[in-house]
Amino acid sequence: MIRPFVVSVLAGAFLVSGAAYGGIFPDLKKTSESYKVDESKIPRAGEAPEISREQIIELRDRAVAEMLRIQQPNGAWGSAKRTKGLNIAAPVPGAHYAFSCATTGLVVEGLIAVGGDSPEVNAALDRAEEYLLFRLNTLRRGRDITLYNVWGHSYGLKALVGLYQRAEGDADRQAKIKKEIEHQVDLLRRMESINQGWGYYEFDGTSQRPMAKPTSFTTATALIALKSAQSIGVKIPDRLVTTALQSVERMRVPDGSYVYSLPHTMVPRISINRPGGSLARTPACNSALAIWQGKDTIIGEQEVVDWMDRFITREGWLALALKKPIPHESFFKNSGYFYYYGIYYASLATEMLPDERKDFFRAHMLAILLKRQEKDGTFWDYPLYDYHKPYGTGYVLASLQFLAPYLKTSPDSTVY
Repeated sequence: MIRPFVVSVLAGAFLVSGAAYGGIFPDLKKTSESYKVDESKIPRAGEAPEISREQIIELRDRAVAEMLRIQQPNGAWGSAKRTKGLNIAAPVPGAHYAFSCATTGLVVEGLIAVGGDSPEVNAALDRAEEYLLFRLNTLRRGRDITLYNVWGHSYGLKALVGLYQRAEGDADRQAKIKKEIEHQVDLLRRMESINQGWGYYEFDGTSQRPMAKPTSFTTATALIALKSAQSIGVKIPDRLVTTALQSVERMRVPDGSYVYSLPHTMVPRISINRPGGSLARTPACNSALAIWQGKDTIIGEQEVVDWMDRFITREGWLALALKKPIPHESFFKNSGYFYYYGIYYASLATEMLPDERKDFFRAHMLAILLKRQEKDGTFWDYPLYDYHKPYGTGYVLASLQFLAPYLKTSPDSTVY
């Protein structure tokens, strides 16, 4: 049985700008021996649309304005105040602390990356920093079977790295943030499954070290977050990285898909494990392998290009799940909350492309975002209490650091 994929609403390597990722990703080989696919059968994206800077600035400014308006009094984004007929299992209060930390982490990453340097943005980030330092410190599993805290640790970790860099020049503040970053790394270490990697449910029994079935995307998310911590000098246990990478590789299919979770390696051709069901997972998993494996990565340049083409040409299929209230009710068992997770990691994956291919795919991705923005300036894909608008918008703002690197923080909306 496929468990609700709520975790994908809440994952990532964060540096202040997308350009910084160029130093993390290796120069990929043209092809990979482990990648076997008939390239002639892969749909290719057509001519790149023309996207103006003014359009993207307006998109950014509308999204930022709404995030400032809906920030909670305690500094967080999102809440448990809205429900619907079918709600994701969320034991109180732990599950909602996890959702809140992950959602707030995503918005913080986006605001630091492209939100500007206005007094309003800085005040919002100061409040969010105070909230994350308090809440992440006490974040644990919500109940014996729910491990949503993994998402809070991962996205909270990435936000803290951004806040650490933002505090440059304030040694005491940086020391306080770095201490919590090290704590979050240790909590991820403790939450690693005995099966290697990370999962978000533990149905087969309860133990101090979880017996969760690892999922490919959760593991990739944590790996990328750990790389962001390493970028500021935090020590990451070698064994933790090695076993997590092995877990992702075990769930990789020769055509470049990644099965949903470890048990799915026994049924790799059911719909959710085929390319149409892996659209949102593959960019995250490829990125995790590449940034940690370096020049020895099993990911090839052609594989990245093929999956960018797949994502763009099949985005409409993925979008058929948008806003549907029941998990996995769409084609290939996709859920609405796959959508902006996939957008974020596909945007990150453009950093792996050669320079002559970057602008082509970035233009296509920006065109997708322009047609998905809501009237209030937000982006959302699945009704999840009151977390959906800020987490979706956080994903998009964070994506812009890769798709529109010309968006620099400044006191106004001017792009220099």
